[in-house]
Amino acid sequence: MLDWPQKTINDYYNFCLKQYVKPTWNRDTSTLDLIGPKNAVQNAERRYYQLSAEIHKEARIHAVARNVIWSVETTMDSNTWEQYSYKLNGLIEDAKLKQHPHVKNLFEKIVVVCF
Repeated sequence: MLDWPQKTINDYYNFCLKQYVKPTWNRDTSTLDLIGPKNAVQNAERRYYQLSAEIHKEARIHAVARNVIWSVETTMDSNTWEQYSYKLNGLIEDAKLKQHPHVKNLFEKIVVVCF
């Protein structure tokens, strides 16, 4: 949770409260204590791991994209290029490292990349 943005912490805290779970962060041990009904605590744990995985994935994509700028030619033989967004650059570079032939980005475009 130390590397979570404040918005994610707030969202998680609100999720816990709706589940009747009291989350308590212990600064000394860097642990999160969840107090509440067993099923609700299990849901809160599951949500915690989902959010952690999402944050780590975003951090990995961010690290991969630091030195890479992918572009696409806007019209064939026009010599005019449009740069992809920073996030899409990271997704493309990640696909290249994993040797995947395409990238699906729901927020922009589906990109087919020939490496």
